[in-house]
Formats: sequence, C-alpha cells, structure tokens
Amino acid sequence: MKRPSLSRILLVLLFLSGADCWARAHHELSVTLQPDQSHLSASDEIHWQQPVREIEIQLHAGMQLNLRTPGAILEQIEQSPGRPPIARYRVRMPTESSTLALEYSGKILHPVEQDETPGIISSAGVHLSGESSWFPRVIGDDLVTFDLTITAPQPFRWMSQGDRLADIDLGNERVTRFRSEDPQQEIHLEGAAFHQYEERAGQTEIVALLRSEDSALARRYLDATGPFIDFYSRLLGPYPYSKFAMVENFFETGYGMPSYTLLGPSVIRLPFLLQSSYPHEILHNWWGNSVYVDTATGNWCEGLTSYLADHLLQEQAGAGATHRREILQKFTNFVTDSNDFPLSNFRSRFDDASSAIGYGKSAMLFHMLREKLGDEPFVRGLRAFYAGHRFRKAGYADLQESFSRQASGLDLSAEFRQWTERTGAPTLHIEEASSAPEGSLHRLRIRLSQIQAEAPFSIRIPIAIHLEGRAEAFQTTVVMNSDQGRAGEFTFRLPARPVHVEVDPEFDVFRRLSPEESPPSVSQLLGAARVLILIPSAAPTWQQAGYLALARAIQNDSSGQTEVRRDDEFSTLPADSATWILGAENRFAPNGASAIAPYGVSVSSTEVTGLASGFPRTDRSFVFTADRLGWVVMDPAQGHDAFLALGRKLRHYGKFSHAAFESSRATNILRGEWPILDSPLSVSVKQEDGATPQPHRGSLAKRKPLSGF
Repeated sequence: MKRPSLSRILLVLLFLSGADCWARAHHELSVTLQPDQSHLSASDEIHWQQPVREIEIQLHAGMQLNLRTPGAILEQIEQSPGRPPIARYRVRMPTESSTLALEYSGKILHPVEQDETPGIISSAGVHLSGESSWFPRVIGDDLVTFDLTITAPQPFRWMSQGDRLADIDLGNERVTRFRSEDPQQEIHLEGAAFHQYEERAGQTEIVALLRSEDSALARRYLDATGPFIDFYSRLLGPYPYSKFAMVENFFETGYGMPSYTLLGPSVIRLPFLLQSSYPHEILHNWWGNSVYVDTATGNWCEGLTSYLADHLLQEQAGAGATHRREILQKFTNFVTDSNDFPLSNFRSRFDDASSAIGYGKSAMLFHMLREKLGDEPFVRGLRAFYAGHRFRKAGYADLQESFSRQASGLDLSAEFRQWTERTGAPTLHIEEASSAPEGSLHRLRIRLSQIQAEAPFSIRIPIAIHLEGRAEAFQTTVVMNSDQGRAGEFTFRLPARPVHVEVDPEFDVFRRLSPEESPPSVSQLLGAARVLILIPSAAPTWQQAGYLALARAIQNDSSGQTEVRRDDEFSTLPADSATWILGAENRFAPNGASAIAPYGVSVSSTEVTGLASGFPRTDRSFVFTADRLGWVVMDPAQGHDAFLALGRKLRHYGKFSHAAFESSRATNILRGEWPILDSPLSVSVKQEDGATPQPHRGSLAKRKPLSGF
C-alpha cells in the first residue's frame, strides 16, 4: 500500500484545523527539463481544501496539457496572446473531488530583452516564475504550497523557494527536491551550471550559486548573509525560511525571491552591493516574500524595506539625515502635479517619479511614524505586523492596526489617511523668528506657514534653537494641524538668548525642499519640467557629433520637455528652463564657470582646481551642476566613445553635484555634493531689544540607530 506523503498528511491536518492562513491549492510537481532543447515535461497532482465539481486553470499556451484523473473533462476556454501566451482551461470532474492529476510538456523560450524575460529555458540558464505560467495555476487560488522534484542533465543545479530537501548527483543527471509548506504567491525556478558554495549560520543554510568558480566572491557573500539575517531576526522576528541563497543570473537583474535573491553577473561584483542592495534583498524575506502585499490597497513593502535597509544602514553610518534629504530631494525633483499619485495607488516603480513616491514617500511615512511613537513602540508595531500577517496578504490598514492597537494605543487613522490617500507634500516657510527679554528669560516667537498650493497638512515639525553661550541646541517639536489653517505661531521661554533657528534641520518631515535646502544635483536637472541642451557650435564637426550623442542620452534620461540646440542660436540663457552647457568651448561656458565659482572650483585650459587636490583635464571628463544649470567639460581627444560612455552613466550619478571621469570608458574617479550655502529654514533670530549677538550654532543631539533592543 502506498504511504501518503508528509505534505498530504499536513494538508489533511490543516483542513481539520480550519487554518485559513494556508493556501487552498497544493502542487505535487515532478518536472524534467532539457535546457539545451528549451523543453519541460511535468506531472502535477493538485490538492485543494474543499471538494469541487469544476475548476479553471491557466498554463503557458506552449504546453500540451492532458488530464490523468479518470473521467475528468478538459475544455480550453480562452487563449490570450502576449509574452508569454496563456491558455485558460475548464476542468469538469466526474464527481466532487479535491484532487486533480495532470501532465503537460512543451517549450518555454522567451529571449531576454533589455534584461527582462517572462520565462526562459536555455543552455545558458533557466528562469521561471509565476509570470511564466509554467505550472498550472488554479484560478482563484492566490497562494499555493508545493512539493517540487526537478530532474535535469548535469551540470545544472537548481534553486527554488522553500526547503531544499535533496540534491542528488546521479551521474549524468541531478535530482533536486524543494518543498514549501508555507503558502507562496508563485513558484520560482532558477537553473544553470552553477558552482555551489554553502555553509550554515545557526539554523539557516546559506548558499552562493555562481556561474564561474570564484571562492573569494562566494566567501564575501557567505560571510555577509548570516549577520544580516541575525540582525533582522532580532529586530522583527524569526527569519521565515530554512535557507537563503545568492544566485548569479545569466542576465542583469536585482530580484528578491522568497529565500533567495537573483542578481546579475555585473551587479554581484559591485564593491558596495554588500552594504546597500544586498541587505535590502535579504529584508524582502520579511516584507513582500512572507508578509505579502495586498496590491489592491497599495504596495507598502518597498518603502518599509527601503526604510529598514537602505535608510538604516546610512543611519548606522551617521548619515541618516543626509539620506532623508536625498529622499526629499528626489521627490522635489521628479514629482509634479501631473505625475503625482497617492501611495494607495503605488504598485511598482516604472520611472523616477513613481520611485520617489513608492519608495521615498513611503519610507518617510514610516520614519515620521517612528518619530511620533518612539523607537520601542515602533519596533513593537513592526513585530506585531510581522507575527500577525506571515504568509498572508496585508495592506496599509493592517499596518495601521498593528501600530495603533498593538503597539501604541493611539488612533493613527488620520496620519495613514493623509499620507496614503493624498497627493502632494507640504512646503515650509519661516515667516518670523523674533526674541525679546522677559525677566530672566528670553521669549522667542516663531511663525511658520505652509506655502504649497495644496491644502495644509497636519505635521509634527522638529525645531532646533541655538542659544547664546550654549554648546548644545535646544530641540523641540511643534505641531501644525490642518484644521487650524496654513500658519502656526509658537512661543518659547528660554534660559538664554536665542540667536538662530533651524526648522526640520535633519529632514524628518516629508515635504518639498526649497532649492536652497539641497545641493544642486544631476537629478534636479534631469527632473526639470523644461530642459535645454546646448551643443558648442565652435567645436569641429566630429566633436559636435560626440556632443550630440551625449545630448541625446541626457534627453532620454530627462523626465520633462527637452530640446537640443546649438549655442549660437541664443544670445542669453532662457529663464524658463534648466540648461545643460556642453563643452568648455561652448559660448555659455563662462556662465558655467561663474555658477561653480562660489564653491571654490575653477576650470582653466589645462586643469580643474578646487575638486580634491585638483585634476589635469587631459583624458578626463567633468560634470558640474548649479541652480538650473549643468556644465560638462570634456577632453575631446578621448574620442567618440567617451561621449557615449558618459551619456550612459550620467543618470547613475543623479544625487551628486559634481563628478569626474577618466578615459574613454568614463571610469568614475570623483563624485560629491556642494555644501549648502544658504537655507530659508535656517535663519538668524531678530532681536527686539536691538542686541547684536555673535552668530552661533550649537550641536544637535546624537541620535541612535534603530535596533532590536
């Protein structure tokens, strides 16, 4: 007598217990792959929780599908074209049943285009996901569990989500088994002729699968993975899987799958990845790959992952305020009335504006929530949200519930409604900051207003007040309520004379920045509503061709209206657009030189001074930005390839004010931001008694990074 599988026993127990957090469909898949023929053949036994007489399934239209359940009738009801084409079937059972057995086979070969494919089986590698429709999906079952057995020729190795139960070398073939008893949104499968490196970190199997032998690279990833998993386990709750794998893809990707990440061959070799995108992908195993996104109400997980990975790493390095300023700067640069949308409408990023909203604005929502509640209640809310929604879909309403009822006891509905359902952002202005003696104290009056076109927001605003003779600033927080209008007046009685006021000095409030609050940057110019790119008419024809190629690249990366013109078509620079001045021989090069002079930088015919220790111009390219102005200084002797290379790379230096590149490959040798020369939210206090105190800035309190306590 055949013994029932462990997975089937577990499913029966779940049916009896009525555990509604488990998926309705369980797949027992046995798959044979021939990568060199792009061919897949499979048998699948599908079990679901309630007996039915009729179901619908969908499968890649390139598959030949047959039923193995006696008496079951298969009818194709729809086939949709596309990449991939998908066929939809109706299956009628002879009697009510909770099991369907079927088999199918065919080819899946959708070539990689612009580093994307919905599915491919090839000798270079295999990449299959839910988008591939490579396994039969029961319509209406949002989540699945599975047992998966893969048989394929050597030297291919395989990765999927869940537990890796077996990896057996059978000579010419390899058999690998995976199981997920936890509900998954889809079933992934990656394969290639990998070199495998592995070890254990506590209870977790750590794996690196590389397409070429490189033990040093594998060691860097193996050493980095365990500490990140341990940190997030202590912060949020237990890591939800038995393994984590770093898998090298055969095309450039940066995907986070349940229990593994799929990274491109160039991406994994970036020296900064281990302290930037890699922990972000590990953290997705909590947010997005175990607590799933209810996309109907907005994708919250990219913002939360960005906040607890990208922002937290910068916070640990002492650069949290700088990182938040960059978030606000991207929103200010790229989001306009015409492309803004509420967080509840965010699904995935598709351009700079959607990224600034879905990643940046959402991250700032969680930061403001943390500032309001305090670190310990904030962490309690995160843990409650994770514990209560593992392997279930969740939305912003569930986050609100966790932070309100389970962490703080506060009604946070207004905050969540304001930041997830509204568009726009506040813009702050100091109308008055004046002081007068009052007995032994000094009375400080500050009047703030919101000057954006949209209706006022309810916001908590940190203020730093610098006092004469005091080493540390007096720091406090004021509240502006939207129902009280656009302006608010706040009075403080202080033990020493206030000489300077800074509003939101560490960028804790989601808002639009004034131009003076952030250094000029490449992204500011690329995000301008109108962009003019000027080619130097004095340059030889072959150089003009290079400048034109660079201009086209800038044009493609810009989000607004762009125009490419010769410099001799203008007598002055237009006031209604941002302008890129290309070339030191450009007739408007003196405008570029004047714009960067306040930062101590100058350009001569032979060198650039004021950047680090100075650079000769030979074999180098320089990019400078100022208010609504960009200036590119090239060494044309580098040849046409240098123009093309700089054009390809420029957008990747969006947050920087200036950058220097070397050789025709545009290898970056320097990048940086100009200092802030002035800010309208940092003002001297008017002294009503006529006193003229010395300018003074005290230190701000040191802030601790978020931790698991």
